[in-house]
Amino acid sequence: MDKDTVPCSFCGQVPADASELTESLKSGVCICRECALAIVQADHVNQAQKGLPVKDLPAPPEPVWPSSGQGLQPVRSPVALPGGGWEPVATAEAAGKPETPGAKAEGKLSLPSPRDIVAYLDLHVVGQREAKKALAIAVHDHYMRLNKLADTGEPENGESNPVLAKKNVLLLGPSGCGKTLLVKTIAHLLKVPFASVDATSLTPAGYFGEDVESMLSSLLHAADMDVGRAARGIIFIDEIDKARTKPMRWDVGGDGVQQALLKILEGATLRVSPDGAKITGKTKPVEVDTTNILFICGGVFDELTDVIAKRLGSRHRQIGFATANGSGEARNRSGRVLPVDEAEARHEAELQRTEDQNRADGELRQQVIAEDFVKYGFMTEFMGRLPVHVALEALDRHALRAILTEPRNSIVRQAQWRFAQWGVDLKLTEGALDALAEKAFVSAAGARSLDAVLETLLRDLNFELPDREDVAQVVVNRSCVTRGHRPHLVPKD
Repeated sequence: MDKDTVPCSFCGQVPADASELTESLKSGVCICRECALAIVQADHVNQAQKGLPVKDLPAPPEPVWPSSGQGLQPVRSPVALPGGGWEPVATAEAAGKPETPGAKAEGKLSLPSPRDIVAYLDLHVVGQREAKKALAIAVHDHYMRLNKLADTGEPENGESNPVLAKKNVLLLGPSGCGKTLLVKTIAHLLKVPFASVDATSLTPAGYFGEDVESMLSSLLHAADMDVGRAARGIIFIDEIDKARTKPMRWDVGGDGVQQALLKILEGATLRVSPDGAKITGKTKPVEVDTTNILFICGGVFDELTDVIAKRLGSRHRQIGFATANGSGEARNRSGRVLPVDEAEARHEAELQRTEDQNRADGELRQQVIAEDFVKYGFMTEFMGRLPVHVALEALDRHALRAILTEPRNSIVRQAQWRFAQWGVDLKLTEGALDALAEKAFVSAAGARSLDAVLETLLRDLNFELPDREDVAQVVVNRSCVTRGHRPHLVPKD
């Protein structure tokens, strides 16, 4: 084999000196001296990470420039870790161009203003205007603090430059009002790692269940195992209200979880298993600093409005619904079937009373203070680490109606796209959309019930239409939702 014209099988370059090319036992496979040194250096780096003694490497040779390809310049030394190599650049000056003074510092985030954050949230979440503003301000302040640390490397002291304190957030509101969606959307906007965990599965160390440190493992995986990025991410702890203290007894899922979360919320360096399992002798843990991680907790907090009303001296009443069968017929307390007009009027009155009650509960949640959470069953130290309280409103029929069509990823748009793949146009009348919102409102599950209601309505069509080619349009009206009538199929003829 003529080594003068044979390229290296690793870097693809033909060395100037053929004696620097080593041929393997397999014909046609060669390696140059530079690539061999790169492999040795990578092996020495691995040994250094394991704490093994490493011998000194020989001085790296000067790079051998190719005779062709004038636009190629070495971005890194030819003796480098795996992944190095040649990269095309415009000119030689561009390869050695120094970083401009205005370049972004390492670890610094391109941070939008609170107004921009709210505008982005409006594209994906309906309503909750005050909650969006409060959450946007809290997130903006947190990452503005981290950007300042990235610029200076340490907090600025002095009266003129105060140190911003870390402020974790507590979201409270009824089920399905958009707590998780708000946090997930903000994390997507900021392009930071995000992890969502359930507080009901957490237990203190040593008990059956997941340790509180497991949430850091989830954040590490969201950051592609980059500890630096994970240390600036967002963790959302859902169902935090289930971790309240039960009276007259020690509760593993209550007192224990609150105690275990104290140091994590405040900021501490913890040893975390990358796979989320228990740390053993065979597990190599990773150290994660939680000082700059933003923790956002959320929960429904049932009966908290009673605690707030008692403090304010208000009266809080519960209401109920009249029963209705699947055909839309309503019955009074004696069981007599009511006429259609009277049943609809009574149903509308009950829905209005429910909306009024939800509005009154929302006004109470807006007046919550830390003392109310302590009476509800949370430790004073735990609430001190969640200084920002954001109350969300219950979704009424108008909000549910808007959620059906207004967001970019609304469920109606998803259904119309799915039908379009079969060559069918899906049309829902205004009456059908109103009826869907009312039916979801009655279920008291918030926006989550909209998907279930629409899926049940279109289930038969989802089964039939992929095999049919004679349907051009499907029209769904109000009676299809309220009385179970079959949607009207418009043939292609």
